Amino acid sequence: MKRLVYMLLVIVAFASISFGLEPSPKRHFYFVEYKRPIEANGKVATLSVVFYDRIEGRKAEDFLRSELNKALILYPATWDILAKAYYSSGDVFSEKNIKLSDGSSSLIYDSKQKRVFTSIQLWGTNVPPLRPKK
Repeated sequence: MKRLVYMLLVIVAFASISFGLEPSPKRHFYFVEYKRPIEANGKVATLSVVFYDRIEGRKAEDFLRSELNKALILYPATWDILAKAYYSSGDVFSEKNIKLSDGSSSLIYDSKQKRVFTSIQLWGTNVPPLRPKK
């Protein structure tokens, strides 16, 4: 009997992991992911927000700034953070970048200046400048 109960618990646990935790428009308004920093011309972490309902650039930017501030409170960063907002219909590979209020594609927390910039404010463009490897 104990073995049967144990097997049922394992099956239920795997079923909930496999079928219940994937973000989707049926269960979520949005999904936030904050990844640990990786080496890429210095350490850079990423914060992504996927909206399953269409949202204006200004609202997406405000939301990104709020999530970025929360992340910095929980994990004070000594690294840069690249924050992006996406819209998804829920289909595979349907994510589209949401343009922020000034036309930028992302927000960047600059760890040296300890400030948040849009990509256009920081670089003058949406594309980061190439930095030579040290």
